[in-house]
Amino acid sequence: MMECLYRRFAGLPFTLDHVNGAAAGGVSGAELRASIPGMLRSGRLIAMKRSRDEKMYCIPRSVIPVIWEGLKPAAPEAMDGSMAKRVREPGNGLAADLFRTLSWIGQQGFLRFTSKGKIHRRTIDKLNEIISLREEDLSALGLQYSRQDWCPLGLAVVLDMLLSLGLLSQDQDGSCLSVVPEQLAIWLALNTSEWDAILLQELLDRYLPDQPGIWHIAYRLVQPDLDMGHWYSADGLLRSMIESGLLPGITDREQSWLHGWLYALSAFGWLELGRNPEEDLIFRWHSKPKLKGEFLAVGQQLSAPAGETGGSCFVQPDFEILVPPDVSFHIRWELECCCECLVNDKMTVYRLTRDRAAYAYQRGRTPLDLLGLLTACSHGVPGNITQVLTDWERELRGTEQQQPTDQAGLSLAMKERKQPVLPYPRINSSMHGGGIFVTRHDQAWVHQGFRPYLYEPVTEIPETEELFPGRSRVPSMWIRERRHYHDSTARSLMDQAMQWRTGVEMNLKSGEYAIFLPVQISGDPSWTVQGNLVRGDSQERHVEESILLRPDQWEEIGLLLPLIN
Repeated sequence: MMECLYRRFAGLPFTLDHVNGAAAGGVSGAELRASIPGMLRSGRLIAMKRSRDEKMYCIPRSVIPVIWEGLKPAAPEAMDGSMAKRVREPGNGLAADLFRTLSWIGQQGFLRFTSKGKIHRRTIDKLNEIISLREEDLSALGLQYSRQDWCPLGLAVVLDMLLSLGLLSQDQDGSCLSVVPEQLAIWLALNTSEWDAILLQELLDRYLPDQPGIWHIAYRLVQPDLDMGHWYSADGLLRSMIESGLLPGITDREQSWLHGWLYALSAFGWLELGRNPEEDLIFRWHSKPKLKGEFLAVGQQLSAPAGETGGSCFVQPDFEILVPPDVSFHIRWELECCCECLVNDKMTVYRLTRDRAAYAYQRGRTPLDLLGLLTACSHGVPGNITQVLTDWERELRGTEQQQPTDQAGLSLAMKERKQPVLPYPRINSSMHGGGIFVTRHDQAWVHQGFRPYLYEPVTEIPETEELFPGRSRVPSMWIRERRHYHDSTARSLMDQAMQWRTGVEMNLKSGEYAIFLPVQISGDPSWTVQGNLVRGDSQERHVEESILLRPDQWEEIGLLLPLIN
């Protein structure tokens, strides 16, 4: 039953009136409606309403990975990539863009808006230098957001994610965005795999349009049978979904969206793209996030406190610091402020400079603080680096003591600097307290489709009369017994079956038992009914479609009202 609902609606909302549209094969609309109370009690469905709107249902995001385990779709054939022409290498990654943007905002103290609610052009240009996402990476997704007239798409996605993840918050008057230290502490305590899992779930929750076919495509891409390192054809993936019954056909919209989504996933750092000799778009996973379930309400429990695991840096005598990918993000957070970033890749490279040390000093980080960090997190600090950092400490403290201390001098210094430099947020492993990472979708900028958090949860379970309108007025014998009825009564019974989209139990003249799903009645007074005839038991049902029956072809009939769970 759940699979029928998912194939028709994916994770999008539907009403009881829509359920009949999910009926397929030998499963009737009545059987689907009768299963809804049980699905609600088990959490496989949720109910909601918006203001006075009618009640709606949807499959929670956390249930979708479980449904895919049962779907077992046909796998597209892996391709020989030896003749592939590479067209797109994986980007630096969405997670890396979020991290560096957060650090930059933390160094400034906040991200200020103008009186017109925009970000200053110079600030936008600076942030665009930091991030790798570009508009051409994402334009095919058709994302809509209220700042489109001034905020480039790549930057909008980064800020949207930071707001939705609760890592940035907007002040009450809307004049600036600032880092949320408590949420950041939980975020930095996660590893890159956990970051990617949360980000992928965010993308699937908020960046998919309200089209079930596109939802199926997006979730199909992340199923485990698409092995990392193997090339697959985008068109081959769509064909395999048709073979599995997940798509009735391929629309131009679905095909173009898939191509745009693959380019976006590549920009996010997860996919490599190419063209085969026939110039078809092909892809292979470079780093494949795993779905971790519903982060909207449940969150992700931390696997290990920061600082307990992780690699070490390599401090070079030439003032460069090599940072392998397994180094804690708490350490990287400090290096972002205290050092100049030369390379932002799998191996990140920072450089120690006097100017950067002075920059960090204004934000509450002394050269001796950095020396202590490097001593604790590296394979050793060369003697010349220790000496230089010690000298810088003495020089900066001396310069500080020479600053004007009288009120006039202080006012002049503040005027020249235009605004005070705020401390860079201090984040340590004890701040997260074993907390749970919970997202804030209400703060997000991008909302591509259905937003369940805008709806009021409903706890009432639908009763029989709601599931089967008019049940109290239908003769009980029509349901309890299989009997021979006069043609006019049999016609009324068939008409009721069509209204409820339920089956009619039959003892055919041939002596065989079957279930008939009526679709259309024709003729008067002599009449026939067209529908699907289901033979066999629940384990091996055989469906004959578009069968035309006359009243003289059965002995006894009765309404098949499914048991309500």
